[in-house]
Amino acid sequence: MQKPPKKPWKAYGRYGSLGIELILSMAIGYYGGHWLDGQFGTHWIGGLGFALGVYGGFRQIFRAAQRMQKDVEREEQEERDRWGGGGGGETKGGGGGDAP
Repeated sequence: MQKPPKKPWKAYGRYGSLGIELILSMAIGYYGGHWLDGQFGTHWIGGLGFALGVYGGFRQIFRAAQRMQKDVEREEQEERDRWGGGGGGETKGGGGGDAP
């Protein structure tokens, strides 16, 4: 008997927020740098803050991709374990090797 499929809401929440994280990190970096520009009378810290925000946002995306890959590999291993270990060298058709 098969187990019911896992609800994907956890994965949606974990990976669905990546776009928001990227945009927020860029915005916080830019506006934080812009504020610092006003405090110090410069005009380059806003760009630096934006670049740091882009770096931080894409770093989170790559980390999430690694977590997603590990999740997929774990689920595939669980599926193989559930069906008896798999990889026994048998074909899906189950033929005995005799040609008709």
